[in-house]
Amino acid sequence: MVTKLKTKISVTLLLVAVAILAVGVIGFGLSPIAPLMLVIGLIIVVARCFGVSWQASQKALLSGVSSGIAPLFLFLLIGSLIALWLATGVIPTMIWVGFKLLSPQLFLPTALLSTAIVGTLIGSAFTTLSTVGVALMGVGTLMGFDPALIAGTVLSGAIFGDKSSPLSDSTNLASAISETDLFAHIKNLMWTTLPALILSLVMTIILGFGHQTSGDATAKISRLLPLLAPTWWAIVPLGLLVITAWRKIPAIPALMINILISSIAFVTQHSLTAWADLLVNGFKTSSHNATLMALMNRGGMSA
Repeated sequence: MVTKLKTKISVTLLLVAVAILAVGVIGFGLSPIAPLMLVIGLIIVVARCFGVSWQASQKALLSGVSSGIAPLFLFLLIGSLIALWLATGVIPTMIWVGFKLLSPQLFLPTALLSTAIVGTLIGSAFTTLSTVGVALMGVGTLMGFDPALIAGTVLSGAIFGDKSSPLSDSTNLASAISETDLFAHIKNLMWTTLPALILSLVMTIILGFGHQTSGDATAKISRLLPLLAPTWWAIVPLGLLVITAWRKIPAIPALMINILISSIAFVTQHSLTAWADLLVNGFKTSSHNATLMALMNRGGMSA
């Protein structure tokens, strides 16, 4: 009994799968779940027709699902951390500092370099985007920058940091699979990642040059600053990120440690019921300021 399909059959199935997904999602506007289940069923049936046992197909299916559990768990932790950092004043402090220190002309290159440095220290693009990235999105939007431009900037920095960090799961995985020394792998990545970062830096400087915050944006920032209460507590969870990176702790336990410390800080002033609701449903500000609500109402596992 064979356990794998021949290359030609596999390629044909791949093309058919892409076609079904494209027609279903793009052509008919379906949810991806239905065409995806159809594709999985088709592959299993075709595989059985060419000698692959039901047991082998089931084993392969479960193996594929298991490889996605770690990223899924990481997303749940990131959602919880965002909610906790909002509720305990960490992200509001970062936004407040951003308003105070960053000028509109230097915002984009500063955002790029900040996320690149944090991504390198942490070794996780997801974590960088969900912490520093969230704060920078809030600051940049109110300064009048296009949200897509800000998102592209912070994503570029975070991805560079992820690829150049010896703590990155994907970088370690790639070097392990290719049986290459980790730092030799990172050094070779620099041939593509470093020119991309330099080009992105030049572009952000050009795009940021001459940018002036509009009067409406300035008024929004002026009204928003008194509503943001900076706290020295923010140093603790941010410092934890640096410490866990320095100790080479993987992303999932590093996030769980930060969530634990942030949860303790939250529970000292709120009930356990409020804490559980916060982790699942995210943070909701008590302010009725529309701008603040747009910035702060986010996070949670359900998001």
